[in-house]
Amino acid sequence: MAKLTELIWLYTTITDVESAKDLAKKLIEAEVVECVNIIPQVFSIYRWEDKVHEEGEAAICIKLKPEMLVKAKELLVKYHPYQDIFVGEAVPKALIGD
Repeated sequence: MAKLTELIWLYTTITDVESAKDLAKKLIEAEVVECVNIIPQVFSIYRWEDKVHEEGEAAICIKLKPEMLVKAKELLVKYHPYQDIFVGEAVPKALIGD
């Protein structure tokens, strides 16, 4: 029978696939995350420095154990190429209770 492991899920975007692969490898090699999924092409519309921008990016979905969240965020800040990093976080209901 399969074992179910509940993980935290982080989502962010990054400049391109090569940058995503580089970041993913650093997170995996540091043994901070369990898995990184790379979505090679997303189109983003966002506000930066009071202007609206439109451009292609890659997206990354990061799966990690709850106890590694602080360290993962530290490494994202250290290795992510963007000056400001926006990260979405999903926590399984079983980890936060009812």
